[in-house]
Amino acid sequence: MNREKSISEKDLLHKIYICSIRSIPAWQRQANGSVADFCAASFMMQTAAENFEHDLAWKLFTLACQYAQALNFHQMDRLDRIVTVTLERPFLDHDRRRLWSLIQEDFRYRLLFDKVPALTGNIDQWNVNFPNLKADGDPQVDHTLSIQFIISSRLTFALSDFFHSMEQFDLGNLSDLVSRTKAICSQVNDLYKEWNIDTWVVGLEADFRLWTISSVAFTGYLFIIYMMRRAVARQHALSCLKAADCLVSGLPLIQNVSKRILQTACIVLEKDCEMDTLSVLLGSFQIHLPYSYVAQDLLEAEDNARSVDNAALLDTITKSIGRRAKGNPGIKTLALVMGHINNSIKDRIMHDGDNTI
Repeated sequence: MNREKSISEKDLLHKIYICSIRSIPAWQRQANGSVADFCAASFMMQTAAENFEHDLAWKLFTLACQYAQALNFHQMDRLDRIVTVTLERPFLDHDRRRLWSLIQEDFRYRLLFDKVPALTGNIDQWNVNFPNLKADGDPQVDHTLSIQFIISSRLTFALSDFFHSMEQFDLGNLSDLVSRTKAICSQVNDLYKEWNIDTWVVGLEADFRLWTISSVAFTGYLFIIYMMRRAVARQHALSCLKAADCLVSGLPLIQNVSKRILQTACIVLEKDCEMDTLSVLLGSFQIHLPYSYVAQDLLEAEDNARSVDNAALLDTITKSIGRRAKGNPGIKTLALVMGHINNSIKDRIMHDGDNTI
């Protein structure tokens, strides 16, 4: 991660972002769906998302998807190879990576923001192979990005399975959506155990690998939470995801991944103390949600021995956030509220037993 930028550098990046935003209307008037337009939409979508302009990011994402399909990128590996004429060169592995990234991004928008499919509604018509992932035996070669792609691909298949299950439930072909979703989430959880993601994050320094692998952790765990929220809300005909939280937050799997999100966040904030890091954790990875789940469980828990450890985790993440509250009233308010909640939890634990924190 290691984004040790000076104030002037950050100011320059902000100005570049503003200039990019202002250039969008002129670009759209000239855009004709070329490869360059596809690349521009993709990169500006990513920039908008990083600056929490989610509505703009969604609009740019849908444009990128429209361009990709008009250019037949979703059929780049057809046997007749006709679509290579569109690009005027053979398709390369980085083209395939980009398309698979778009697929996962589409699933992410559907899962987190309840958007309609921009790309994955007709997935059966796709002809895109996986990129070649070279198994180089050189220990000096960093395979982090390849491993990230492998895990992200597995997540993509899990999300595809989840949305298919949602469709089957709506059609009346699946009676227990929640149980089916639990099984999918357990597969994702097992995948992360298989790759020792949590242990891996602990051993990394504050460089791009820490950000890459921690992002994998946050993404998968957040997907588990949202899949369960949507499944419970759909099966119980609830009006919104928030109404499902009381049924979801206490599930053992959700408690487990919530604590792992918070533990990973503590590690990342300890190694990278930049304010923009905290912004990403709160904005993109929504660490306030797992915090609320663990806190709610502690306020209702009967196991004081377990409660002490979990309360200490909440204290740690609260202090990490509080240390970055200087000059930011919103973050300061959040840290104060979390502190009050933590004190209520401590009072309850002290009242119910002899344990101390």
